Amino acid sequence: MSMNFRRFLCAMMTLLLLSGCSGMKDEKNYPSEYETSPSPTMSELHLPKSPGDQVAVDTTGLVQIDYSNTSSGYLQAKLLRKPEKRMRLQITKDGVGNLAYDFTKENEYETFPFELGSGTYLVKVLENRSGKTYTITLTLSLDVKLENEQIPFLYPNQTVNYDQHSAAVKKAFALTKDDDTVLKRIATLYHYVVDNVSYDEKKAKEVEDIYVLPVVDETLESKKGICFDYAALLTAMLRSQQIPTRLVTGNTTIEYHAWIEVYIKGKGWITPDILLQERKWSRMDPTFASSDIDYKDEYEDKYYY
Repeated sequence: MSMNFRRFLCAMMTLLLLSGCSGMKDEKNYPSEYETSPSPTMSELHLPKSPGDQVAVDTTGLVQIDYSNTSSGYLQAKLLRKPEKRMRLQITKDGVGNLAYDFTKENEYETFPFELGSGTYLVKVLENRSGKTYTITLTLSLDVKLENEQIPFLYPNQTVNYDQHSAAVKKAFALTKDDDTVLKRIATLYHYVVDNVSYDEKKAKEVEDIYVLPVVDETLESKKGICFDYAALLTAMLRSQQIPTRLVTGNTTIEYHAWIEVYIKGKGWITPDILLQERKWSRMDPTFASSDIDYKDEYEDKYYY
């Protein structure tokens, strides 16, 4: 082997080693640089109110609706007493919307979002007659003009339920107290949920054919849940930090699933795989990330909460 050939091989090996090392190391810092902003305070938490300025009661006298705050992206409804038959609340816009909500409390308001933006919503109270047959006991047509299109996703609701006393909210404030940008807050809370919550296979089997609302503080305490629980917990924590976040359920090629989408004014990378777009809803999937599922196929949105 000639000296020149040996020198050539040595040079090539050095180049390959350098290329390999640089390829293995990601030089970017995550999250990306972003404009600084003061940390939110607990007093800024968006919490629903029921002032009673605009109220309707259905013909059975069982359900009361307070629609005084439509511009903030929600209405509140409650059972006035325990019904003999199942009562449900349906909210649609142009024929689109969640199928129907069940009431879970008695004589206490629950919050329901206008999740499809400004426009005319049809609100119906339904009383079960038998089987899958319902009678309409109240119909409201509401012209909703939102303060902004993100406002419904800054408030708690029946699906993502929390208040200033919730452990999940307090934890979010504690975790992000030293973060000086929105991206850092998102990254902190995303990684906390991904790293600390495990998928609950037992629960997944138990609720396979039934609808069970997530309880964010239970998920935080048990550190386990199904996709609905992951998404609800992260949504609650992000909303508490004034970050518009919507919980989405829909289809993937693997399963019916739940994930979240966040909205920020600028853009930036949270991880090497997650880029948040400017003034667009950007997807994050804490369940698949926690389970190390490298999902690259399509997501089909069905419902927003």
